[in-house]
Amino acid sequence: MKNDISKLSKEQIEAFIMGVQETTERGDTIDTRKELKWIVTEIPCAWSIKAQWIKAVTLAPIVSDPQLQDDNTYHFDDYYFSVLTSQSKQKLCKEICDAIDYINSNEFNED
Repeated sequence: MKNDISKLSKEQIEAFIMGVQETTERGDTIDTRKELKWIVTEIPCAWSIKAQWIKAVTLAPIVSDPQLQDDNTYHFDDYYFSVLTSQSKQKLCKEICDAIDYINSNEFNED
């Protein structure tokens, strides 16, 4: 099939993901505090893709002595999906958009 993703390299899949994300963000931006990152792994006959982001941060209480200051605690979330190499770029695009929709539906919390 000419439109399948079997000929794409890991770098091309990552570039495709970033392109879909950039296009999606024209209408609905992703909160930059979430620090979204994508992890692409090649498995036999498929691409496994993980979106990982910060869903919340618990702020450490501020103390007068900087040496005693604790670090903030970050809470992460992730979203997994896989796409067969025989599937189309449209299928890959739909999965990426679904992941972005899920990420945007979860509010960033700061305590």
